[in-house]
Amino acid sequence: LARFGGEEFVALLPDTDADAAHGVAERLRRSVPHGQTCSAGIAQFDAGEGLESLLKRADTALYKSKANGRNQLTLAD
Repeated sequence: LARFGGEEFVALLPDTDADAAHGVAERLRRSVPHGQTCSAGIAQFDAGEGLESLLKRADTALYKSKANGRNQLTLAD
């Protein structure tokens, strides 16, 4: 887990598919304290994909979560 921007974090989950990553992110989202919210974008690494592409897909999914009302998770295309 690493801070990736002002209020953004990246979690690397080795040997975890998108469904399992969604479960992890959902548990994190539910544990956010004091009425705060958590939006997330989830992208599964594709063989041969570069880091920049992977992060871009996750970021796009994150902004879809925010645009659709926040406090939710979106899987990348």
